[in-house]
Amino acid sequence: MSDNQRNPLWARKRLIHLTWSEIAVAVDHIGRKIQLDNFSPDIIVGISRGGLAPTLLLSHNLGIRNLEIVKAKYYDSGVYPTILNPKPVIGHIPFEVAYQTGLLVDDIAGTGDTLSAVSLKLGDKIKNIKTATLVKNMNCRIEVDYFFALVDDFVVFPWEENQPIAKPSLPSVLGTEASFLG
Repeated sequence: MSDNQRNPLWARKRLIHLTWSEIAVAVDHIGRKIQLDNFSPDIIVGISRGGLAPTLLLSHNLGIRNLEIVKAKYYDSGVYPTILNPKPVIGHIPFEVAYQTGLLVDDIAGTGDTLSAVSLKLGDKIKNIKTATLVKNMNCRIEVDYFFALVDDFVVFPWEENQPIAKPSLPSVLGTEASFLG
């Protein structure tokens, strides 16, 4: 019997659908926690693909323009994804410069294995790495420095279902350009 069967990551009772508004609240909460901690990273590193939106939003929230993306593959896609590889496959680290402090961002810490693997790979590039995720699974095997919500079931993020960010304010006429000129 595998660890996942004995201590499943997800209760498999429901899907937790988050909206863009809830993501905004989560990012604001995490940003405040980081500021209260007096942590000011030199760089923000996002984990592709799930961490792309939270990375961009946190970079704006914290006023940090220096960000990079690292590709990682561990799960397949779909509802209640399954682990594809015995350990996360981490892509190339896209920067050569060494930094004192860095914030590593993903959408969710499921097992924590992806955050751990990327942190380890970044270890020679960033002296002090802290982690941030929007949500953390209650069965996560690592400590996450900053997160908004603790969950026991699978989370569906708005970028995974093509949710609109808000009701469009632009005209929705095909072939017509919108104008915001006074």
